[in-house]
Amino acid sequence: MMDQENNKKRKGRIGHLIAVCVLAVLMIALIVGDCFAYRYSSIISGFFGSNEQLTADEDKVEEAAKTGDEVVRKLANEGVVLMKNDANKEGKTTLPLPAETRNINIFGWGSTDSGFLLAGNGSGRSYVHPDNKITLLKAFEQNGFTYNKEIVEIYEAHCKDEDADWGETANWNNRYNTKLKEPKTDEAFPQDVVNRAKEFSDTALVVLSRYSGEYLGRIDSVQKKHDLPTDSTRSFNEITTEEQSLLKMCTENFNNVIVVFNTGSIMDMSFLYDEDTVGHIGAAMNVGYMGQSGATAIPKILTGEVTPSGKLSDTVVFDPDVNEITRVNGESSDIVYAEDIYVGYKWYETADAMGYFNDRASYGRLGYNAVVEFPFGHGLSYTEFEWTIESIKVGGNEVSDGATIGLADKNSEFEIKVRVKNTGDVKGKDVVQLYFTPPYTAGGVEKAAVNLLNFEKTIELEPQADDVVTFTFSLYNLASYDCYGKNEGGTTGWELDPGKYELKLMTDAHHVKSMGTDAASDGVIAFNIPEEEGVIRYSKDPVSGGRIRNRFTGDGAYAGVPLDG
Repeated sequence: MMDQENNKKRKGRIGHLIAVCVLAVLMIALIVGDCFAYRYSSIISGFFGSNEQLTADEDKVEEAAKTGDEVVRKLANEGVVLMKNDANKEGKTTLPLPAETRNINIFGWGSTDSGFLLAGNGSGRSYVHPDNKITLLKAFEQNGFTYNKEIVEIYEAHCKDEDADWGETANWNNRYNTKLKEPKTDEAFPQDVVNRAKEFSDTALVVLSRYSGEYLGRIDSVQKKHDLPTDSTRSFNEITTEEQSLLKMCTENFNNVIVVFNTGSIMDMSFLYDEDTVGHIGAAMNVGYMGQSGATAIPKILTGEVTPSGKLSDTVVFDPDVNEITRVNGESSDIVYAEDIYVGYKWYETADAMGYFNDRASYGRLGYNAVVEFPFGHGLSYTEFEWTIESIKVGGNEVSDGATIGLADKNSEFEIKVRVKNTGDVKGKDVVQLYFTPPYTAGGVEKAAVNLLNFEKTIELEPQADDVVTFTFSLYNLASYDCYGKNEGGTTGWELDPGKYELKLMTDAHHVKSMGTDAASDGVIAFNIPEEEGVIRYSKDPVSGGRIRNRFTGDGAYAGVPLDG
């Protein structure tokens, strides 16, 4: 009997072990199968998909494609940022070009069909179908320009043996191809070529392209080049010595010199004001990646057919090695944000408010202007705009500058109407940017000196025409998050300290719009939360009704990983 019982137990253990092994094998197979299915999902879906899934109404597809293309062009027309527009050698504003200018010299490897970047890289990227692709050169042709083909042929000959053009981003295996391909200027463009270019046109457009995005470091330590030695003295986002000499050649020989930044991240643009090194550059624009047909915006903006109205979504600093606050993680190219709430423009504007840049001097500039080349929100136009505050309301009631706002108004809606008038000579659109500055106490809740609250773009305005833009928001939108219970009572959550709050109508993160001849006419609207009201707190989110509590700091941090370490 004992032997039979032992045999049963032994068989039970063996059976259990076998079951566990089978289950483990099945789990491994499921995991591997899931990874395989994810990797080849498009192929599997195409193989097993029904005819109904693969067919579509051709008319609807064509209509959708047309609508999509219109959106791309509209985004480009309104998104290109005119960074700089100074006088040319004749003392005239560089842009827009004279109507009779229809010949143009286009320099830079990035100007060629293989070099001009339409899309970036990474898991969220898009692909441009060859049938829809409009390159920079094609865009100029469609807009009635004739470009100097000799220059293009020189670039094509320079890289004829290069297999992977960084402009052809459809090849996933070439995503790391970040070789810089500008040839040596004196070898590629000897004096006879330059002389013929000068006879062809007095305008030189120089395109600087940088392929970047997911899987590519924003700040690489060296410049890898095609057919030239690697340069370890400059980073990927600086101009190369070849680009530098190209710019110098252009400023010495052409009346109008315009730089186009065709990049996925902000380059070091300090050279735009370094005339000792590259000479005088009249104008510069940031176009980013243009998508399938966005390049059509560039010649339109050059001629003034489209007045630029795009604004920067980043802060551009002089000498990023010194002034860039984002740090690279050790030897890798990963970016580590260590600024707490002071990300981007918030750091530069707060540092300036605290006098941190008072002793800075560079490029003939002082203080903040010696550090920040172009502020967040910067963007020039070909026309001028006048702003007027139409009305200020809180909870539907008219209020004036200097109003007192208390606990009873904590959930009231603010409304500010601004009338924008085109006082210039050409049509255009303007962007009204609304920022705010909260009261700050040293050692209290951390707050930036300038915070973007909202922005609105006008309709296209003919000369002397106007439009009204309306901003609506609540007091809650101006609250600061107290994650450490700095205020009395040690409560955490969204809070409004008593004191003076300023709503600022600005042209960028640094410049308040002037609305008159005296300082009192600037676009600043102030209101006060009286001291006797104390700290105004929000225990629940006004929209969702959910309880407000710390979710990323302290012992109760999500997944047990507090963001503050």
